[in-house]
Amino acid sequence: MYNEIVYASDEESVEFEPTEAEAHGGVGGRSKWRIWCTSVLLILLTFWVFSDQSLLAPNLTAIAREFGMTDQERDWKLGGIQSMLFFVVGGPASLLAGYLADILERRILLIMVFTIMGGVPCVCTYFVKNFAQILATRTFSGFSLGGALPILFSLAGDLYPSSHRTYVSGVFALVSGAGQGVGLLIAGVTADKHGWRLVFLIVGIPMIVVAIAVCVFVPEPVKGAADGHLQSRTGQEGRERSRAPSLSVFRVLTNNLIYAQATLGCLPWGVTFAFMTDYLAQDAGLGTVKATTVATSFSVGYSIGVLLNSMIGQKLQNWRPSLIGLMIGSLTIAGVFPTIFIVHSDAGHLPLWILQAMACIGACLLSAPGSILPSILINANEPSSRGSAAAVFNLFNDVGKGLGPIFGSLIIELTGSRKSALMWCFSAWLPCGLILLGLIYSYPRDWETAKMEKGAIELLDHGA
Repeated sequence: MYNEIVYASDEESVEFEPTEAEAHGGVGGRSKWRIWCTSVLLILLTFWVFSDQSLLAPNLTAIAREFGMTDQERDWKLGGIQSMLFFVVGGPASLLAGYLADILERRILLIMVFTIMGGVPCVCTYFVKNFAQILATRTFSGFSLGGALPILFSLAGDLYPSSHRTYVSGVFALVSGAGQGVGLLIAGVTADKHGWRLVFLIVGIPMIVVAIAVCVFVPEPVKGAADGHLQSRTGQEGRERSRAPSLSVFRVLTNNLIYAQATLGCLPWGVTFAFMTDYLAQDAGLGTVKATTVATSFSVGYSIGVLLNSMIGQKLQNWRPSLIGLMIGSLTIAGVFPTIFIVHSDAGHLPLWILQAMACIGACLLSAPGSILPSILINANEPSSRGSAAAVFNLFNDVGKGLGPIFGSLIIELTGSRKSALMWCFSAWLPCGLILLGLIYSYPRDWETAKMEKGAIELLDHGA
């Protein structure tokens, strides 16, 4: 006997034999309200996980003064070492979580564990007494963020049919940017009256509560069901697919171009997360609240850009793929100038709305690589190597975000100027954009080559 699973649309369904997952409250026979509830809980989980990313940024100076640090120690320890560890541990965590998500059946439990691993240290940050304790709690938070991402994408792939995944991806991108922006905003607004610690309770406690709610109320989706096929109950297929990144991914020119710009392109983002808000608040004289609104505008602009660039990129993909490289490279280069304007101008004497507008426009333009490159990696690689290609890409990204604060701290040490450090780091987006222009040549060829792999056309149809 066969049962029918209805996913996000009543028009798209697959048939399969009853499984243990279904018998224990899996996705089988879910009603629309259950799907809606699942989506809301996963969106809330994404929001709170990302809201934890930059909670220290608006208050680096206040924290440094409480712990008796000099300005140099503030930039090196809080802005450099702490930020580096937060992102660097995310790469290995992502590989570990992705591997576990492939071989384990209980991914809902897995996402709860990784989220609580970030929520508990976030709450503990409220009680820290010295820099070493901050370093420990924030490093665990970075591990949690890096691990949660691949599990969320794995779940989304099995919860929603291919006809809805583009929209779902856009929603999650928007929510992640909003979460980071709201976290920054709360950290800045609450600091003046309640100190820099309160925000870690405001963010950490809901993160833990939502993680538990997801584990209790979200049914475990059956692997592969949304694509019309099921993975075996033992997870053997996942074990066979989960292997160390293959060197074959470096034989694809498109991959190499994307990897070459990844660390370079993420380096300025790492500096932005670590120093930008505190620089505007202290050095530019905006104050914590106004500086935080500018930083929040970065997050809002990035989220808007992800949605717009994804829609435009899909149209170019369907019409002329070579134009995608032109679009990404050009927008990345153009996005450098609004961000440099914020730092180079006399920000303290400009209307706040101008700084907010420049931040929003700059981030919107600079979001093009983050919103489109993942789909390019999928299209340019054979199905058997896509996981490895994505894993290497994530590692390069995290290295850039981790080295950015260290690189910025070194420039500050050499020049004695945060402004110079931000200017130099933002300039890294220029060669990044030039490298991405190489996709005009490489991507159409690599895409055609990948489609020649047996079964690639069918998989592309499922992911369209």
